[in-house]
Amino acid sequence: MTEKYLRWALQSRASAAGKPALSVADADMREDVSISTMQEAQAVWLRQERLWSIEKETETLLVFDDGGGTALGPGLRRLLVCGCSESQRRRAAAAAASVGAPNSGGLAAAPAAAQTALGAAAPAAASAASAAETSTTASQRTQPERSNPKEILKTIPWPATVNQWGLLQKKIWIGWPRLPQGWIRCWSRSQDSAYFLRLKDMKTTFEFSEVR
Repeated sequence: MTEKYLRWALQSRASAAGKPALSVADADMREDVSISTMQEAQAVWLRQERLWSIEKETETLLVFDDGGGTALGPGLRRLLVCGCSESQRRRAAAAAASVGAPNSGGLAAAPAAAQTALGAAAPAAASAASAAETSTTASQRTQPERSNPKEILKTIPWPATVNQWGLLQKKIWIGWPRLPQGWIRCWSRSQDSAYFLRLKDMKTTFEFSEVR
């Protein structure tokens, strides 16, 4: 997790202004990422020292990406707020959204001699990853009872796209084993069974042993 966060931070912050090289296609399916969008005119105020300050106070990592395949409206930027705590991610997103002018609020400003992109990203990424590992260990001890996907699907409109299936993972498959990153579960009406889909190449299989 630490390595992934560091890679995201470097890709986002070392890229050309307004055209981030980072692209996280599965951001809206990850449990450790919250997504915010903001106007480019507002995003420009989130300089490195402001991001570093928010990250330090909330133990999160904030990076801009290119939308990860999702179409963004004209003049919009997508901000990914990473970390295991949903409440801290909300707090970080609110602080980022409050920044709109050089003297605007948010969280306390960082020292004038702010860290470089890597130096600032490293402690935030390490802190967020460490907290995520702790949260994972705790969740493993208190797994909820498995849901009945077929019954839940009867109560909602049938998902029509891969993205809709991805957004419904936590609602349909409560308590089921977590899949490797980049995989999601879907339901086959013809086979009356769940199957697995790999996002990067759309590979599908009914065998859990092939999910890797």
